[in-house]
Amino acid sequence: MEAPELKIGPFVLRPTQLEMEGAPEGEDWENALNFLLWIARNHPWWIGDLVTYGEARFGEAFYNNIVPDPTTADMIGRHAAIARAFKASERWPELSWTHHREVVRLKPIARKEVLQYALDKGIASGKMRDAVRAVKARG
Repeated sequence: MEAPELKIGPFVLRPTQLEMEGAPEGEDWENALNFLLWIARNHPWWIGDLVTYGEARFGEAFYNNIVPDPTTADMIGRHAAIARAFKASERWPELSWTHHREVVRLKPIARKEVLQYALDKGIASGKMRDAVRAVKARG
């Protein structure tokens, strides 16, 4: 089976590399970078939603027949758990999936409070555990 590829203008994406065809212009670079960053930021939600729909449609057969290996099953299971925990209307597009993962064990009102705080203060996802601890400490 030939390795898959995706073209973004003059750029070709393959599983472990990006190749360039010709001499891209500035706009080509900007468009490709913005597209890849958009994918990087949103792919956990998409994977989680796809798995959730697949589980609903196929049950255990989804994992037995569609998911390629146990390592992948673990990863997509984590994505699906977060996607199930946040309805689309409860997801903050300005914040990363990781921000949401860090607050998933909080009650919905506390989740909203911490996510709003992170947005207002510009808290990076790596610092979210401190914000979650502060909310838990307050009770």
